[in-house]
Amino acid sequence: MKRPIIKKASAYQKDRYDGVYPLYGFVKVDGFVCAIEDLSRYWGSDDPQYEVMAPTGKHFEECPGADCSSSLHTLLCMTLDDVRDRCSYATLNNCK
Repeated sequence: MKRPIIKKASAYQKDRYDGVYPLYGFVKVDGFVCAIEDLSRYWGSDDPQYEVMAPTGKHFEECPGADCSSSLHTLLCMTLDDVRDRCSYATLNNCK
């Protein structure tokens, strides 16, 4: 599966972002644009450094139809490569 491209947020986008942590950029998942928050200034180096946010009304399904299927509203990732890998196979479904 093709790995998604991460776009860094502009200074304007970062300034206007109203998330818990600072905005790093964006990644497209299953046709939807998801924000990536930068946790690196707040968490230790052994902790996740990025958090991918599902759009409002959506949740991630990392392994649809498999025993490991889980519904998540965010994906915690250690590196940007981890963001690309996890987002390449995640799908977004409507919340119930």
